[in-house]
Amino acid sequence: MIAGDPDWEERILELPYEDARKELLHLKGVGKKVADCVLLFAFGKKESFPVDVWIQRILETRYLGTKPPSAYDRCSRFGRDHFGEYAGYAQEYLFCDRAAITKNEMIGNQVPVSQPDR
Repeated sequence: MIAGDPDWEERILELPYEDARKELLHLKGVGKKVADCVLLFAFGKKESFPVDVWIQRILETRYLGTKPPSAYDRCSRFGRDHFGEYAGYAQEYLFCDRAAITKNEMIGNQVPVSQPDR
């Protein structure tokens, strides 16, 4: 698919985030998180907000509450709406500070907190 379309990368770059994401989701093996990661890190779509278990827990704890469904789309949409055009940067800061953010707020919820190397 990509090999047969030499202008594919340029087309993705020029598309708005939502359209670019739809294009990536058509590729076999590409899911929502991978599409968002590729758009953020490879295509520079800074509004992309990839969600993993850490980001979901942080958003539920700090912003959304744990009302079901706390699905990928809900968290990703919130991140884009709340943090705006630089949501991808905000996601990286949240991810990098995940241990500090979750350590005190999630004790007892069986959330793994990384320990510093001794």
